[in-house]
Amino acid sequence: GVFAFDASDIEVPTYKGTGWNVYRSALAAGNNIPDGYNLVPINTFHAGRQRANTDMGNLPYGHVVIRKEGWYMMNVRYQLVRPTDNDNFMCLLYSNIASGGSTWALVDVGPENGDIGVHTVGATFIRYCLEGEGLVPGFFYSKGTLETANQIVGDNLGTVTYFKGTLMSA
Repeated sequence: GVFAFDASDIEVPTYKGTGWNVYRSALAAGNNIPDGYNLVPINTFHAGRQRANTDMGNLPYGHVVIRKEGWYMMNVRYQLVRPTDNDNFMCLLYSNIASGGSTWALVDVGPENGDIGVHTVGATFIRYCLEGEGLVPGFFYSKGTLETANQIVGDNLGTVTYFKGTLMSA
């Protein structure tokens, strides 16, 4: 049985380090994905967890603001409603540092995925980020000839569509 119980046993754990994890928690499909190079559609992301030493600029877009300069490793993954046919899809990373925060510029591109029958696409980015830099994930999508525009879905655990990153070295 329980012999003792203290309020310290139920404290929220503190997170050490620097990083973030935002994800799409909705099972329903999001907005249609437009062709071309784009930021993610609004409301792609719904939830965040384990964010430490970073700021959330705009959660529905996955906009993260770096508070500690250094080398970061970031992962982006999207779950698509329909498998691809002859589409091309790449995960992208945008930054607002070059414009002083006013516009987004493409700073990294993941591998192209043109395979037939793919439901997920993802990429890992390693980048030196400056304090105050905003980051947001994006995608390149070239719709195939056999289908309508695809959509991004999520799950309540945050395991299929996410944008997460961690400081590796300051």
